[in-house]
Amino acid sequence: MRKDILLVLLSAISLPLIASEHQPWLAVNRTSAAGSAYALPSTIRVGLSHTRSPFEIGCTGNFHAQPAVGGIPVPLNKPVRLKPQKIGFLWEGKKKGVWIFSPDNANDLMSFNGRLYRGKLIVNPVGGEVHVIDELPLNLYLYGVLPREAESGWAPDALKAQAVVSRTFVAANMGGHEANGYDVSNDVFSQVYGGYEDETPADNEAVDATAGEILVDDSGHPIQAFFHSSCGGRTENPKDVWNLKTDLPYLTVVKDKYCTGDPHYRWKTGISAAALQKKLDHAGFHIAGIKKIKIKRKTESGRAAIFTVSSGDNSISVPGNRFRLIVGADSMRSTLITDISHSHGVFTFEGRGWGHGVGFCQWGAQGRALAGQNYRKILEIYFPHTQMVKGKE
Repeated sequence: MRKDILLVLLSAISLPLIASEHQPWLAVNRTSAAGSAYALPSTIRVGLSHTRSPFEIGCTGNFHAQPAVGGIPVPLNKPVRLKPQKIGFLWEGKKKGVWIFSPDNANDLMSFNGRLYRGKLIVNPVGGEVHVIDELPLNLYLYGVLPREAESGWAPDALKAQAVVSRTFVAANMGGHEANGYDVSNDVFSQVYGGYEDETPADNEAVDATAGEILVDDSGHPIQAFFHSSCGGRTENPKDVWNLKTDLPYLTVVKDKYCTGDPHYRWKTGISAAALQKKLDHAGFHIAGIKKIKIKRKTESGRAAIFTVSSGDNSISVPGNRFRLIVGADSMRSTLITDISHSHGVFTFEGRGWGHGVGFCQWGAQGRALAGQNYRKILEIYFPHTQMVKGKE
Protein backbone atom coordinates (compact mmCIF):
# COMPACT_ATOMS: atom_id res chain seq x y z
CA MET A 1 0.00 0.00 0.00
CA ARG A 2 1.24 3.48 -0.74
CA LYS A 3 1.61 5.63 2.30
CA ASP A 4 1.19 9.37 2.56
CA ILE A 5 3.87 10.49 0.13
CA LEU A 6 1.48 11.62 -2.53
CA LEU A 7 1.71 15.02 -4.18
CA VAL A 8 -1.38 16.40 -5.91
CA LEU A 9 -1.70 19.81 -7.52
CA LEU A 10 -5.20 21.25 -7.38
CA SER A 11 -4.87 23.94 -10.00
CA ALA A 12 -8.63 24.13 -10.41
CA ILE A 13 -9.02 25.65 -6.97
CA SER A 14 -5.68 27.47 -6.82
CA LEU A 15 -4.15 25.42 -4.03
CA PRO A 16 -0.41 24.99 -3.54
CA LEU A 17 1.36 21.69 -4.15
CA ILE A 18 0.48 19.44 -1.26
CA ALA A 19 1.28 15.95 -0.07
CA SER A 20 -1.82 13.88 0.41
CA GLU A 21 -3.61 10.86 -0.93
CA HIS A 22 -6.07 11.81 -3.57
CA GLN A 23 -7.13 15.38 -3.33
CA PRO A 24 -8.68 15.52 -6.82
CA TRP A 25 -9.05 18.51 -9.07
CA LEU A 26 -12.63 19.31 -8.01
CA ALA A 27 -13.27 20.39 -11.58
CA VAL A 28 -15.67 17.71 -12.77
CA ASN A 29 -18.36 17.64 -15.42
CA ARG A 30 -21.67 17.86 -13.57
CA THR A 31 -23.96 16.29 -16.13
CA SER A 32 -25.99 13.65 -14.32
CA ALA A 33 -29.41 14.46 -12.90
CA ALA A 34 -30.32 13.60 -9.33
CA GLY A 35 -31.72 10.10 -9.11
CA SER A 36 -30.61 9.09 -12.59
CA ALA A 37 -28.02 6.45 -13.37
CA TYR A 38 -24.61 7.99 -13.78
CA ALA A 39 -22.95 7.21 -17.11
CA LEU A 40 -19.61 5.60 -16.33
CA PRO A 41 -16.96 5.60 -19.04
CA SER A 42 -16.74 2.30 -20.91
CA THR A 43 -13.00 2.78 -21.32
CA ILE A 44 -10.39 4.87 -19.58
CA ARG A 45 -7.09 6.28 -20.85
CA VAL A 46 -4.24 5.97 -18.38
CA GLY A 47 -1.03 7.93 -18.83
CA LEU A 48 1.84 5.48 -18.30
CA SER A 49 4.79 7.67 -19.19
CA HIS A 50 5.91 10.87 -20.86
CA THR A 51 9.42 10.53 -22.15
CA ARG A 52 12.10 11.90 -24.43
CA SER A 53 14.01 8.61 -24.30
CA PRO A 54 13.65 5.62 -26.66
CA PHE A 55 11.14 2.99 -25.55
CA GLU A 56 9.79 -0.37 -26.68
CA ILE A 57 6.27 -1.56 -27.42
CA GLY A 58 5.43 -5.22 -27.89
CA CYS A 59 2.73 -7.82 -27.43
CA THR A 60 2.35 -11.38 -26.18
CA GLY A 61 0.98 -12.24 -29.65
CA ASN A 62 0.69 -10.59 -33.04
CA PHE A 63 -0.35 -6.96 -33.01
CA HIS A 64 -0.71 -3.96 -35.29
CA ALA A 65 -0.18 -0.20 -35.33
CA GLN A 66 -2.43 2.36 -36.96
CA PRO A 67 -2.69 6.16 -37.03
CA ALA A 68 -5.52 7.42 -34.86
CA VAL A 69 -6.92 9.26 -37.87
CA GLY A 70 -6.92 7.37 -41.16
CA GLY A 71 -4.10 5.23 -42.47
CA ILE A 72 -3.57 1.54 -43.07
CA PRO A 73 -2.79 -0.82 -40.16
CA VAL A 74 0.83 -2.00 -39.98
CA PRO A 75 1.04 -5.71 -38.98
CA LEU A 76 3.66 -6.52 -36.33
CA ASN A 77 4.96 -9.73 -34.79
CA LYS A 78 7.86 -8.52 -32.66
CA PRO A 79 8.59 -5.57 -30.34
CA VAL A 80 9.31 -2.20 -31.94
CA ARG A 81 11.57 0.53 -30.60
CA LEU A 82 10.39 4.13 -30.83
CA LYS A 83 12.49 7.24 -30.37
CA PRO A 84 10.86 10.60 -29.53
CA GLN A 85 11.83 13.44 -31.85
CA LYS A 86 11.33 17.19 -31.75
CA ILE A 87 8.17 16.60 -33.74
CA GLY A 88 6.66 13.11 -33.55
CA PHE A 89 8.78 10.00 -33.09
CA LEU A 90 11.17 7.84 -35.09
CA TRP A 91 9.98 4.41 -36.20
CA GLU A 92 10.25 3.08 -39.77
CA GLY A 93 10.88 6.66 -40.82
CA LYS A 94 9.61 9.62 -38.87
CA LYS A 95 6.01 9.40 -37.60
CA LYS A 96 3.77 12.27 -36.62
CA GLY A 97 0.42 12.39 -34.88
CA VAL A 98 -1.16 9.81 -32.61
CA TRP A 99 -0.60 6.09 -33.24
CA ILE A 100 -2.47 3.18 -31.65
CA PHE A 101 -0.89 -0.22 -31.02
CA SER A 102 -3.44 -3.01 -30.54
CA PRO A 103 -3.30 -6.81 -30.11
CA ASP A 104 -4.80 -8.84 -32.95
CA ASN A 105 -6.34 -11.14 -30.34
CA ALA A 106 -8.17 -9.43 -27.47
CA ASN A 107 -6.78 -12.04 -25.05
CA ASP A 108 -3.21 -10.98 -25.73
CA LEU A 109 -1.46 -8.30 -23.71
CA MET A 110 0.47 -5.27 -24.87
CA SER A 111 3.84 -4.41 -23.34
CA PHE A 112 5.57 -1.11 -22.69
CA ASN A 113 9.27 -1.42 -21.91
CA GLY A 114 8.65 -5.05 -21.02
CA ARG A 115 5.75 -4.48 -18.61
CA LEU A 116 2.40 -6.02 -19.57
CA TYR A 117 -0.86 -4.12 -19.92
CA ARG A 118 -4.40 -4.95 -20.97
CA GLY A 119 -6.06 -3.03 -23.79
CA LYS A 120 -4.38 -0.79 -26.36
CA LEU A 121 -1.29 1.40 -26.14
CA ILE A 122 -1.51 4.89 -27.59
CA VAL A 123 1.58 6.87 -28.55
CA ASN A 124 0.89 10.61 -28.45
CA PRO A 125 3.72 13.09 -29.26
CA VAL A 126 3.35 16.34 -27.29
CA GLY A 127 5.91 19.14 -27.21
CA GLY A 128 9.03 17.16 -27.97
CA GLU A 129 8.21 14.19 -25.78
CA VAL A 130 5.95 11.19 -26.21
CA HIS A 131 3.07 10.23 -23.93
CA VAL A 132 2.41 6.49 -23.75
CA ILE A 133 -1.20 5.77 -22.80
CA ASP A 134 -3.04 2.57 -21.92
CA GLU A 135 -6.67 2.54 -23.09
CA LEU A 136 -8.76 -0.23 -21.54
CA PRO A 137 -12.17 -0.95 -19.97
CA LEU A 138 -12.78 0.70 -16.60
CA ASN A 139 -13.03 -2.51 -14.57
CA LEU A 140 -9.82 -3.88 -16.12
CA TYR A 141 -8.11 -0.65 -15.13
CA LEU A 142 -9.30 -1.15 -11.54
CA TYR A 143 -7.78 -4.66 -11.63
CA GLY A 144 -4.41 -2.92 -11.80
CA VAL A 145 -5.27 -0.25 -9.23
CA LEU A 146 -6.47 -2.24 -6.22
CA PRO A 147 -3.21 -4.16 -5.66
CA ARG A 148 -1.40 -0.81 -5.39
CA GLU A 149 -4.07 0.92 -3.29
CA ALA A 150 -4.97 -1.83 -0.81
CA GLU A 151 -2.98 -4.27 1.29
CA SER A 152 -2.44 -7.77 -0.07
CA GLY A 153 -4.57 -10.34 1.71
CA TRP A 154 -7.15 -7.95 3.13
CA ALA A 155 -10.70 -9.05 3.92
CA PRO A 156 -13.03 -9.22 0.87
CA ASP A 157 -15.31 -6.41 2.10
CA ALA A 158 -12.36 -4.07 2.67
CA LEU A 159 -11.27 -4.71 -0.93
CA LYS A 160 -14.81 -4.19 -2.21
CA ALA A 161 -15.02 -0.87 -0.36
CA GLN A 162 -11.72 0.21 -1.93
CA ALA A 163 -12.99 -0.84 -5.36
CA VAL A 164 -16.04 1.42 -5.01
CA VAL A 165 -13.89 4.30 -3.76
CA SER A 166 -11.41 3.92 -6.62
CA ARG A 167 -14.19 3.68 -9.22
CA THR A 168 -15.84 6.77 -7.74
CA PHE A 169 -12.55 8.62 -7.96
CA VAL A 170 -12.45 7.89 -11.70
CA ALA A 171 -16.06 8.96 -12.20
CA ALA A 172 -15.39 12.30 -10.52
CA ASN A 173 -12.09 13.03 -12.24
CA MET A 174 -12.30 11.86 -15.85
CA GLY A 175 -10.38 14.00 -18.33
CA GLY A 176 -8.05 15.52 -15.79
CA HIS A 177 -5.13 15.29 -18.24
CA GLU A 178 -7.07 15.88 -21.45
CA ALA A 179 -4.41 18.19 -22.89
CA ASN A 180 -2.03 15.23 -23.00
CA GLY A 181 -4.58 12.76 -24.32
CA TYR A 182 -5.50 10.79 -21.22
CA ASP A 183 -7.91 10.80 -18.30
CA VAL A 184 -5.80 9.82 -15.30
CA SER A 185 -2.14 9.16 -14.67
CA ASN A 186 -0.75 5.88 -13.33
CA ASP A 187 0.96 7.52 -10.38
CA VAL A 188 0.26 9.33 -7.13
CA PHE A 189 -1.23 12.31 -8.96
CA SER A 190 -4.29 10.13 -9.66
CA GLN A 191 -4.30 6.51 -8.48
CA VAL A 192 -1.31 4.19 -8.68
CA TYR A 193 -1.84 1.68 -11.50
CA GLY A 194 0.50 -1.23 -12.08
CA GLY A 195 -1.12 -2.96 -15.04
CA TYR A 196 -1.61 -6.67 -15.59
CA GLU A 197 1.42 -7.88 -13.64
CA ASP A 198 0.09 -6.50 -10.35
CA GLU A 199 -3.31 -8.17 -10.59
CA THR A 200 -4.44 -10.69 -7.98
CA PRO A 201 -7.53 -12.95 -7.98
CA ALA A 202 -8.85 -11.41 -4.75
CA ASP A 203 -8.59 -7.84 -6.05
CA ASN A 204 -10.15 -8.76 -9.39
CA GLU A 205 -13.01 -10.48 -7.57
CA ALA A 206 -13.65 -7.34 -5.49
CA VAL A 207 -13.77 -5.21 -8.64
CA ASP A 208 -16.16 -7.62 -10.37
CA ALA A 209 -18.40 -7.97 -7.31
CA THR A 210 -18.92 -4.19 -7.22
CA ALA A 211 -19.07 -3.63 -10.99
CA GLY A 212 -20.50 -0.20 -11.81
CA GLU A 213 -21.01 0.83 -8.19
CA ILE A 214 -20.06 4.39 -7.22
CA LEU A 215 -20.95 6.84 -4.47
CA VAL A 216 -22.94 9.96 -5.35
CA ASP A 217 -23.99 13.04 -3.39
CA ASP A 218 -27.52 14.34 -2.86
CA SER A 219 -27.58 15.83 -6.35
CA GLY A 220 -26.58 12.56 -7.99
CA HIS A 221 -22.97 13.50 -8.78
CA PRO A 222 -19.95 11.30 -8.00
CA ILE A 223 -18.35 12.38 -4.75
CA GLN A 224 -14.74 13.35 -4.22
CA ALA A 225 -13.66 10.03 -2.73
CA PHE A 226 -10.63 11.01 -0.67
CA PHE A 227 -8.83 8.19 1.09
CA HIS A 228 -5.80 7.63 3.27
CA SER A 229 -3.95 4.83 5.03
CA SER A 230 -5.10 5.18 8.65
CA CYS A 231 -6.85 8.00 10.50
CA GLY A 232 -5.39 7.37 13.95
CA GLY A 233 -8.79 7.32 15.64
CA ARG A 234 -10.68 10.13 13.90
CA THR A 235 -11.08 11.20 10.30
CA GLU A 236 -10.61 14.83 9.34
CA ASN A 237 -12.63 17.61 7.77
CA PRO A 238 -11.05 18.52 4.41
CA LYS A 239 -11.29 22.26 5.03
CA ASP A 240 -8.89 21.81 7.95
CA VAL A 241 -6.32 20.18 5.67
CA TRP A 242 -6.56 22.07 2.39
CA ASN A 243 -8.57 25.21 3.19
CA LEU A 244 -11.27 24.24 0.71
CA LYS A 245 -13.84 26.93 -0.02
CA THR A 246 -16.62 24.44 -0.68
CA ASP A 247 -18.30 22.40 2.06
CA LEU A 248 -18.58 18.69 1.31
CA PRO A 249 -21.24 17.35 3.71
CA TYR A 250 -20.20 13.75 3.12
CA LEU A 251 -16.70 14.46 4.51
CA THR A 252 -16.94 15.03 8.25
CA VAL A 253 -15.09 13.99 11.38
CA VAL A 254 -15.83 10.31 12.08
CA LYS A 255 -14.66 8.52 15.22
CA ASP A 256 -12.88 5.32 14.29
CA LYS A 257 -11.48 2.63 16.59
CA TYR A 258 -10.91 0.12 13.80
CA CYS A 259 -7.59 1.20 12.24
CA THR A 260 -5.31 0.14 15.11
CA GLY A 261 -4.22 -2.85 13.02
CA ASP A 262 -2.05 -0.51 10.96
CA PRO A 263 1.57 -1.41 11.85
CA HIS A 264 2.34 2.30 11.58
CA TYR A 265 -0.64 3.40 13.68
CA ARG A 266 1.74 4.98 16.20
CA TRP A 267 4.87 6.66 14.93
CA LYS A 268 7.81 8.77 16.05
CA THR A 269 10.18 10.93 14.03
CA GLY A 270 12.92 13.43 14.77
CA ILE A 271 14.50 16.38 13.01
CA SER A 272 17.35 18.64 14.12
CA ALA A 273 16.68 22.31 14.72
CA ALA A 274 19.26 23.17 12.06
CA ALA A 275 17.64 20.91 9.45
CA LEU A 276 14.17 22.21 10.27
CA GLN A 277 15.33 25.81 10.01
CA LYS A 278 16.75 25.09 6.55
CA LYS A 279 13.51 23.42 5.42
CA LEU A 280 11.36 26.23 6.79
CA ASP A 281 13.54 28.85 5.15
CA HIS A 282 13.30 27.07 1.80
CA ALA A 283 9.48 27.07 2.17
CA GLY A 284 9.41 30.82 2.90
CA PHE A 285 9.12 30.67 6.70
CA HIS A 286 12.13 32.49 8.12
CA ILE A 287 13.26 32.07 11.69
CA ALA A 288 16.74 31.52 13.12
CA GLY A 289 17.78 29.65 16.25
CA ILE A 290 14.68 27.50 16.78
CA LYS A 291 14.15 26.78 20.48
CA LYS A 292 10.57 25.63 20.82
CA ILE A 293 7.72 24.15 18.79
CA LYS A 294 4.17 23.85 20.04
CA ILE A 295 0.69 23.35 18.65
CA LYS A 296 -1.11 26.69 18.69
CA ARG A 297 -4.51 25.40 17.61
CA LYS A 298 -6.08 22.02 16.92
CA THR A 299 -8.81 20.99 14.50
CA GLU A 300 -12.07 19.34 15.52
CA SER A 301 -10.44 15.92 15.07
CA GLY A 302 -7.52 16.82 17.33
CA ARG A 303 -4.97 17.38 14.58
CA ALA A 304 -2.55 20.27 14.58
CA ALA A 305 -4.15 23.18 12.72
CA ILE A 306 -1.30 25.62 13.41
CA PHE A 307 2.22 25.11 14.75
CA THR A 308 4.11 27.90 16.51
CA VAL A 309 7.87 27.81 15.95
CA SER A 310 9.85 30.02 18.33
CA SER A 311 13.40 31.29 18.73
CA GLY A 312 14.63 33.33 21.65
CA ASP A 313 12.92 36.53 20.51
CA ASN A 314 10.68 35.67 17.57
CA SER A 315 7.99 33.20 16.64
CA ILE A 316 6.18 32.23 13.45
CA SER A 317 2.96 30.35 12.78
CA VAL A 318 2.86 27.56 10.20
CA PRO A 319 -0.36 25.79 9.07
CA GLY A 320 -0.42 22.20 10.30
CA ASN A 321 -0.51 20.38 6.98
CA ARG A 322 2.08 22.75 5.52
CA PHE A 323 4.39 22.10 8.47
CA ARG A 324 4.01 18.37 7.95
CA LEU A 325 5.00 18.66 4.30
CA ILE A 326 7.98 20.80 5.21
CA VAL A 327 9.24 18.24 7.72
CA GLY A 328 8.44 15.40 5.30
CA ALA A 329 5.13 13.59 4.88
CA ASP A 330 6.85 10.21 4.84
CA SER A 331 8.37 10.81 8.28
CA MET A 332 5.74 13.03 9.98
CA ARG A 333 3.01 10.67 8.94
CA SER A 334 0.09 12.80 10.09
CA THR A 335 -0.75 15.98 11.96
CA LEU A 336 -2.42 13.98 14.72
CA ILE A 337 0.42 14.77 17.10
CA THR A 338 0.47 13.27 20.60
CA ASP A 339 3.78 14.70 21.84
CA ILE A 340 6.56 17.13 20.88
CA SER A 341 9.86 17.00 22.75
CA HIS A 342 13.25 18.70 22.37
CA SER A 343 16.63 17.35 23.42
CA HIS A 344 20.18 18.09 22.30
CA GLY A 345 19.07 20.15 19.33
CA VAL A 346 16.61 17.57 18.00
CA PHE A 347 12.83 17.88 17.98
CA THR A 348 10.93 14.61 18.29
CA PHE A 349 7.32 14.29 17.18
CA GLU A 350 5.03 11.43 18.12
CA GLY A 351 1.63 10.81 16.60
CA ARG A 352 -1.00 8.43 15.29
CA GLY A 353 -2.21 7.43 11.85
CA TRP A 354 -0.79 7.87 8.37
CA GLY A 355 -2.16 10.31 5.86
CA HIS A 356 -4.32 13.40 5.72
CA GLY A 357 -7.18 11.63 7.50
CA VAL A 358 -9.93 12.77 5.14
CA GLY A 359 -12.64 10.36 4.01
CA PHE A 360 -12.02 6.63 3.67
CA CYS A 361 -9.64 5.10 6.22
CA GLN A 362 -8.14 2.03 4.56
CA TRP A 363 -6.94 0.29 7.70
CA GLY A 364 -10.22 1.21 9.36
CA ALA A 365 -12.07 -0.49 6.52
CA GLN A 366 -9.98 -3.60 7.05
CA GLY A 367 -10.71 -3.58 10.77
CA ARG A 368 -14.40 -3.09 10.15
CA ALA A 369 -14.50 -5.88 7.58
CA LEU A 370 -12.80 -8.24 10.04
CA ALA A 371 -15.42 -7.21 12.62
CA GLY A 372 -18.17 -8.32 10.24
CA GLN A 373 -19.24 -5.06 8.60
CA ASN A 374 -19.98 -5.36 4.88
CA TYR A 375 -18.56 -2.92 2.37
CA ARG A 376 -21.80 -0.95 2.02
CA LYS A 377 -21.93 -0.32 5.76
CA ILE A 378 -18.24 0.63 5.77
CA LEU A 379 -18.76 3.21 3.04
CA GLU A 380 -21.85 4.63 4.76
CA ILE A 381 -19.74 5.33 7.83
CA TYR A 382 -16.86 7.07 6.07
CA PHE A 383 -19.04 8.88 3.53
CA PRO A 384 -22.31 9.87 5.24
CA HIS A 385 -24.97 11.69 3.21
CA THR A 386 -24.11 9.70 0.10
CA GLN A 387 -25.80 6.88 -1.72
CA MET A 388 -24.45 4.02 -3.76
CA VAL A 389 -25.69 3.74 -7.33
CA LYS A 390 -24.84 1.40 -10.14
CA GLY A 391 -23.51 3.47 -13.00
CA LYS A 392 -24.21 2.60 -16.61
CA GLU A 393 -21.13 1.71 -18.65
